[in-house]
Amino acid sequence: MNPYQYKEYIKFTNQRHSDLVNPQKVWSKNTEINLPRIKKKWGIWNQDGKYTNENEKAIIVIGASPCLKDDVHKLKDLDKRYFRTVAVNSSLKFLLKHDVVPDYVVAVDGDPGNLVGHLDVGEISSRLITSNAVAPEIFDVWKGKEVWWTPYYGIHKELKSKVRYRLGRTIPAGGSAFTIGVSVAVGVWEARTIIFVANEHCYDKEYYVDGQYTKWDESDLTTFKCTDVLGRRRITNLPLHQYNSWLEYQCDNKEDTNFICTSFGIAGTGTDRIHNIELTEAIEMVKMSFLAKEVHEERVEVENKYNMDNWQEREKERYDTAYATGKYLPLNGQQFYENFFDVFEFPKVRNHLDVGCGLGAGVKMMRKLGVESYGIDLSDQIGKYWDENGVTDYCQVASADDMPFPDNHFDFVVCVDMLEHAPCGAIEDILREILRVGNSTFIFNIATMTAGHKMPQDGSEPHICVRPQDWWIEKIYNCGFRAITHIPITSGPNISVLLLAMKGDEDGSELSSDDMLVQPRASVRFAGDKLEIQDGD
Repeated sequence: MNPYQYKEYIKFTNQRHSDLVNPQKVWSKNTEINLPRIKKKWGIWNQDGKYTNENEKAIIVIGASPCLKDDVHKLKDLDKRYFRTVAVNSSLKFLLKHDVVPDYVVAVDGDPGNLVGHLDVGEISSRLITSNAVAPEIFDVWKGKEVWWTPYYGIHKELKSKVRYRLGRTIPAGGSAFTIGVSVAVGVWEARTIIFVANEHCYDKEYYVDGQYTKWDESDLTTFKCTDVLGRRRITNLPLHQYNSWLEYQCDNKEDTNFICTSFGIAGTGTDRIHNIELTEAIEMVKMSFLAKEVHEERVEVENKYNMDNWQEREKERYDTAYATGKYLPLNGQQFYENFFDVFEFPKVRNHLDVGCGLGAGVKMMRKLGVESYGIDLSDQIGKYWDENGVTDYCQVASADDMPFPDNHFDFVVCVDMLEHAPCGAIEDILREILRVGNSTFIFNIATMTAGHKMPQDGSEPHICVRPQDWWIEKIYNCGFRAITHIPITSGPNISVLLLAMKGDEDGSELSSDDMLVQPRASVRFAGDKLEIQDGD
């Protein structure tokens, strides 16, 4: 819109206001009629997300632009653990027609003609968010669950104190039902993620999804050309452009909230705080984010439960009980050694220690290859399995942070699926003890997710230190290991990390995987200092 068009539009708007009843008079009259309905406890600030924990949800605010035709089916069967839907009044009938019942409906217009036709939908479970200045006729047709009131102060002075007493401070909004829905999500519920649906703020021929908007005329001074986020030439008008400017301003001033727009209109053309993503992708991305948060909270809960107080005695008791059931038979160690022998060779290894040796299968297999092999584990109840494997004379009960071996004793120390079973606060002590008893090469296989099988006696979580790969690598470096090589696991989900590490001399000489006593067979090649397992003959 050029300056001339803008000036003419303002003249046109002022003339319209002079021809019609003063809006303040309408809003004040509506407020007078609505006041008996407004109870303090129903004010929007009194809800404050406490009733339904909306601050812990992703809020989807739904407008009524034509792109809703393509997106409405994606709003079905949303997981209520993660999402709440807020429909602008003009989108309600279209949503219900397609079996989408929103959690909230925003209707604040002072003109009954803009509301009644949209809200005459019979009984629904939705809650209505409205204003003291709303057209009172809507209550003749609204059959929803509840009404929550937002304050509006564009009314006569003598009414303001009465509204303020009931509803409190104002909610900043940009003049439309959609922006008020966003205001509630941002300012009242303090939601961390808000998704905009069907709010293009521009159009081609029709603005509303149901086709009620008349076709635009390019010569009409109330419209002007614009460019949407995809670079398409579209049409908008001054009110829509102002609503969009307010929306972008709101996003710019809320740095701790994620704003996602799925309409690909002009929202986001004036700010980088709005991310334009297709709706299906947005829903899936938000769900994954919530799932990751739940996993983190579960991990923290487990770690807090299994603290450092007498952890050796506590864990020994847990695993004594587990082995005594006869149902706790960890076979990962045996599988690890079988796979390890296929991939690596170690002709220079004279002696070996298995830290957390479990049933003793690894010690048995190493001894068959002529390596002097020993193992430790925490449980007294594991001895019968050592007897079955013929390794009782080479395995003993001991805690990994206090092992009965001299310094620099073992050429090759293996720790398979054990570290994640210890409290996170004990990891550094265990790693330093492993470093102390070894003299050359170490291998760690560490689970980075919760266990697939829980403890048989009580269903508790065996993995009490669940951390990502980078956390473990940093811990190993910080505890004094000199060289670390990551071996990627190329099959199955990324649930564990395999690390080769070295202990070097104190002269500061550089070390690489070539110095390790464990070396890959022909089917494995080096990529820099990173080992990659390849298919071979």
